[in-house]
Amino acid sequence: MALANPQAQGLVGATGDDAGKVFYLTVQPGSGAPNTPRRATLTKAGPTGATLASTPLDTSAAGLNMVEFFKVASMQHLNGKLAVMLGRTMLQSGDGLNHQGGIAVVFNAATLAVERNWGQTSGHSFESVLTTNAAGEFVGIDLGDNYPRGIHLHKFTGTSKRSRVISGFKTLHGTTARSPAGTTYPAYDEISGGSTTYYRWSNDNRTYTELGGVAPTSLGYAVSFAGERSPAGRLLDNSRTGANLNDPRNIGLVTVIETFQNASGSGAEASNDLVVTSGLVEAGGFYSFGGGWTPQRNAGVVWLSDYTDPAHNASRLKMSSRADGSLLLLWELWNSTRYLGTRGISVAANGTVLHAETDLGSQVRLGRRDDPMRLDNGILLVSANKADPALELTVIEPAGPSAPPPVELTVTRSGGNVVIDWPAGVNGVLQQSENLAPGSWTNAPNGTTRPVTRPATPTKMFYRLVPVP
Repeated sequence: MALANPQAQGLVGATGDDAGKVFYLTVQPGSGAPNTPRRATLTKAGPTGATLASTPLDTSAAGLNMVEFFKVASMQHLNGKLAVMLGRTMLQSGDGLNHQGGIAVVFNAATLAVERNWGQTSGHSFESVLTTNAAGEFVGIDLGDNYPRGIHLHKFTGTSKRSRVISGFKTLHGTTARSPAGTTYPAYDEISGGSTTYYRWSNDNRTYTELGGVAPTSLGYAVSFAGERSPAGRLLDNSRTGANLNDPRNIGLVTVIETFQNASGSGAEASNDLVVTSGLVEAGGFYSFGGGWTPQRNAGVVWLSDYTDPAHNASRLKMSSRADGSLLLLWELWNSTRYLGTRGISVAANGTVLHAETDLGSQVRLGRRDDPMRLDNGILLVSANKADPALELTVIEPAGPSAPPPVELTVTRSGGNVVIDWPAGVNGVLQQSENLAPGSWTNAPNGTTRPVTRPATPTKMFYRLVPVP
């Protein structure tokens, strides 16, 4: 289907409801700094792509406060409401700067009107993931580098919002006594050594972390991330900084109680009664730009991978809950510059590994901003292919040790048809289903010979390839 975009704005986020309606947010490209807001539009379309409603959003300082979209957004629909977590650069503030931060907003899905603008979620929000829970609330995480510094968990509706830092990371400190503000600070002897002396101030925009996902479980909220684990297993070692990659990035999981707002402690310190997983416990902190000490504490971090060489790093992590209550995690393996392959693992909410790390080859690629969708005990990945104008659908399902590797289908538009293809040398039968329900799959016409051409219709259709010997 084709979705209307008369303003030629860039797509920021999209979601849908159970009736087949699509909601999408677009923002004017480029920057309007220092004080010209970007135009933004929220649109609702029907199952065929026809526009049902569209409204311009207030991006002034009193609204979304946006002179530029910061390439970070997540969007969800639930019970007639829409929620958006959005990273943006704001209009010029009193100090003459255009600061950046994340924002959370709830809309009425019927009217597209703003029901609640919760304002900033985190300062320098570099990444966000948004989902929902059974209580009718939106649950999200974002990645803040300063206000606050850490993985920030949020639970909100149109009337209430709760937030808590659940895990932190290390901080690069100044290597000169005099800060850019002109103040002189003493040496930070605890982390200084060799040829480097650090000082008791910082201005570190790096987070050394990528978010994976957040999922409601029977134990609470499971949060996954890829973080730089030191040889001692720490995340808060401020001496291991200075570059974009200082230690191998490994997969971490921490599950916190559902009522995380009631746990003891505050700020960037994770208390023991906040977490339900048993794992890493460490205390640390950092000196702020003004020289004040900010304490940090991590608890309950379970490491799911064990990469010890910076030539192997987890990146582009995705996590989805499955119908049986377990969690499926997928990630790409990279060295500092090159993709090496894709991996997967299945774990329980307490971090127990159910299916060990599995090599998925190089056919399954993961986009940084593509959210996985749950299909019973598997997940569906939808991504675009730069090499040709094709939409790629990948289903990852539980498999026995002798099961064949996943087969990637490509779907390409050709006039009034779609062409479905798969790699040469793979024997299989193409099957189709309108709703993915068990027993609904049927063999597609001419489905044993690649490629298969089918008419493009407004009715949605799912395809899979069933391998045959």
